[in-house]
Amino acid sequence: MTIVKPTLKRVALIWFAITFRALVFGVGAAVLASVLISLFVFATGGGEDAVRAIARVAGPAIGLPASLYAAYSQLGRKCGDVRLVLVAAD
Repeated sequence: MTIVKPTLKRVALIWFAITFRALVFGVGAAVLASVLISLFVFATGGGEDAVRAIARVAGPAIGLPASLYAAYSQLGRKCGDVRLVLVAAD
Protein backbone atom coordinates (compact mmCIF):
# COMPACT_ATOMS: atom_id res chain seq x y z
CA MET A 1 0.00 0.00 0.00
CA THR A 2 1.42 3.33 -1.04
CA ILE A 3 0.40 6.42 0.90
CA VAL A 4 -0.08 9.50 -1.27
CA LYS A 5 -0.42 13.14 -0.33
CA PRO A 6 -3.95 14.59 -0.23
CA THR A 7 -3.64 17.07 -3.08
CA LEU A 8 -6.40 19.48 -3.96
CA LYS A 9 -7.21 17.49 -7.11
CA ARG A 10 -7.55 14.20 -5.20
CA VAL A 11 -9.67 15.72 -2.47
CA ALA A 12 -11.88 17.46 -5.03
CA LEU A 13 -12.42 14.22 -6.97
CA ILE A 14 -13.40 12.32 -3.82
CA TRP A 15 -15.65 15.17 -2.65
CA PHE A 16 -17.32 15.38 -6.07
CA ALA A 17 -17.88 11.61 -6.23
CA ILE A 18 -19.55 11.55 -2.82
CA THR A 19 -21.53 14.75 -3.42
CA PHE A 20 -22.78 13.57 -6.82
CA ARG A 21 -23.91 10.24 -5.37
CA ALA A 22 -25.62 12.01 -2.46
CA LEU A 23 -27.43 14.27 -4.90
CA VAL A 24 -28.60 11.39 -7.09
CA PHE A 25 -29.67 9.23 -4.13
CA GLY A 26 -31.31 12.19 -2.38
CA VAL A 27 -33.30 13.32 -5.41
CA GLY A 28 -34.38 9.76 -6.17
CA ALA A 29 -35.50 9.19 -2.60
CA ALA A 30 -37.22 12.58 -2.48
CA VAL A 31 -39.22 11.85 -5.64
CA LEU A 32 -40.27 8.47 -4.29
CA ALA A 33 -41.19 9.98 -0.92
CA SER A 34 -43.18 12.79 -2.50
CA VAL A 35 -45.26 10.29 -4.48
CA LEU A 36 -45.86 8.16 -1.38
CA ILE A 37 -46.71 11.20 0.78
CA SER A 38 -49.09 12.50 -1.89
CA LEU A 39 -50.86 9.15 -2.14
CA PHE A 40 -51.10 8.88 1.66
CA VAL A 41 -52.48 12.40 2.09
CA PHE A 42 -54.92 11.93 -0.78
CA ALA A 43 -56.11 8.60 0.63
CA THR A 44 -56.64 10.04 4.11
CA GLY A 45 -58.32 13.19 2.87
CA GLY A 46 -55.67 15.51 4.32
CA GLY A 47 -54.85 18.91 2.98
CA GLU A 48 -51.87 21.15 2.43
CA ASP A 49 -51.16 21.39 6.16
CA ALA A 50 -50.78 17.62 6.39
CA VAL A 51 -48.34 17.61 3.47
CA ARG A 52 -46.24 20.33 5.11
CA ALA A 53 -46.20 18.53 8.46
CA ILE A 54 -45.09 15.26 6.88
CA ALA A 55 -42.55 16.94 4.60
CA ARG A 56 -40.99 18.73 7.58
CA VAL A 57 -40.06 15.34 9.04
CA ALA A 58 -39.48 13.50 5.76
CA GLY A 59 -36.78 15.85 4.45
CA PRO A 60 -34.13 15.13 7.10
CA ALA A 61 -35.30 11.52 7.40
CA ILE A 62 -34.50 11.05 3.70
CA GLY A 63 -31.45 13.30 3.41
CA LEU A 64 -29.37 11.82 6.23
CA PRO A 65 -29.56 8.16 5.14
CA ALA A 66 -29.07 9.15 1.48
CA SER A 67 -25.89 11.09 2.24
CA LEU A 68 -24.53 8.37 4.51
CA TYR A 69 -25.20 5.74 1.87
CA ALA A 70 -23.50 7.92 -0.75
CA ALA A 71 -20.33 8.07 1.36
CA TYR A 72 -20.55 4.33 2.13
CA SER A 73 -20.99 3.44 -1.54
CA GLN A 74 -17.81 5.35 -2.43
CA LEU A 75 -15.66 3.28 -0.06
CA GLY A 76 -13.40 0.89 -1.95
CA ARG A 77 -14.05 2.51 -5.32
CA LYS A 78 -11.32 3.98 -7.45
CA CYS A 79 -11.44 7.76 -7.67
CA GLY A 80 -8.84 9.14 -10.05
CA ASP A 81 -5.51 7.60 -9.09
CA VAL A 82 -6.55 6.74 -5.53
CA ARG A 83 -9.03 4.44 -3.81
CA LEU A 84 -10.99 5.53 -0.75
CA VAL A 85 -10.47 2.85 1.92
CA LEU A 86 -10.50 2.65 5.68
CA VAL A 87 -7.27 1.57 7.35
CA ALA A 88 -7.11 0.56 11.00
CA ALA A 89 -5.18 2.98 13.20
CA ASP A 90 -2.13 1.57 14.91
